[in-house]
Amino acid sequence: MTETVQSNFHLNGTAYVATLSVNGLPMEGSLARLDASTGWRFLIQGKQTEEAELAGVPLKRTWEISLDLAKTGLTVDPNGIYRGKASISLHYDMEPFDKAVFEIAKDLRGNGTDFDYTKIKGWFSHDEYAPSKLDQRWESEDFPLYIGGLGEAGASVVKTLGHTLSYLPQERNLHLSHKLFYDMPQNGETYIYTMQADESEEAALLRLYQYKGKAKKSLSAKPVEQFDLSEALNALDNTYILLAISAK
Repeated sequence: MTETVQSNFHLNGTAYVATLSVNGLPMEGSLARLDASTGWRFLIQGKQTEEAELAGVPLKRTWEISLDLAKTGLTVDPNGIYRGKASISLHYDMEPFDKAVFEIAKDLRGNGTDFDYTKIKGWFSHDEYAPSKLDQRWESEDFPLYIGGLGEAGASVVKTLGHTLSYLPQERNLHLSHKLFYDMPQNGETYIYTMQADESEEAALLRLYQYKGKAKKSLSAKPVEQFDLSEALNALDNTYILLAISAK
C-alpha cells in the first residue's frame, strides 16, 4: 500500500525531485526555491506498509514520514543546512500476533513443568487479553539536515539518512497483556500463562502459574519463554533509509 503527497512550486531557479526510500519503499517530495525572499523548502510526506515479523509471527507495519524543512536567505544556492519539523511514526498491526499467542503458549506447554493437557479429561481454556499495541514516534520541531552537491546542471545527490534520523527524540507505546487460562475442573486447578512486555529487557515474557483455590504458585522462577523485541523497538536503527535528490 502506498500513499504519497507531492507539492508543486512556481520556482525561481532549478526545481528538484526528492525521494525518500524506507527499506526500498519510496515516498515522494520536492526541493524548491519558493521566491527570492523566502529561500528554499524541502518537503517529503508519505506512508508505506511493509511485511515484518514479531516473535516469529508475520505481520505488517506502516511507516508515516513527514519532513518539512527550510533554508532561508537571498540565495539561489540550494545547498546548506535546512531546519524544520521532522516526524516519523511506525505502527504495527498486532492482530496476527494476538491471534498467535494462544498457539505459541500451547506449543510450549509443559516446558519446565509436568503439565500435559492430553492426560487430563474435561480441561478447557480461553485467552483473556486487551489488544496489543506497538507504536513508535520520532519527532523534532527543529531538525537540521545538510544537503550538498546540488546546483550544477543535472546535479543529483544520494545519501543515507538512517543514522541522522536516529537522533530524533523517540516515544514508544508498547502494551502486551495476555492471560491464557487452562482449567481442570476435576482437580480444582487452573494453569495460567501470562505474556507481558518488559520494555527494560526489550522482550515479551511468557510465564506459567498454577492456581489451586486461591493459592498461586509460579512453576518456574524464570520465564517459560522470552521473545526478543529489540529489533522492533529500535526499528529506525535497523531500517535502511535513502534520500535521493535530482534536478527535474
